[in-house]
Amino acid sequence: IAVGSLEPQFFHALWKTLELGAVPDHMDRRTWPGIERRLTDIFHSQPRERWTALFEGRLTRPALNNMDNGRQS
Repeated sequence: IAVGSLEPQFFHALWKTLELGAVPDHMDRRTWPGIERRLTDIFHSQPRERWTALFEGRLTRPALNNMDNGRQS
């Protein structure tokens, strides 16, 4: 999963959708290691199909590996 929610409203929506609790200040570099750990842990906890379904219709696309090339429209 690749995440690029830089704007505050998109980061907030991502964090709330993932039900990660209080939304950290993602513009404060000191919070980045903790944010990275939380996102890594949550995305590793479920298969890609779970996240694809959760974010369906929310300006997202699954990140494909070489085995998936050509199978996604």
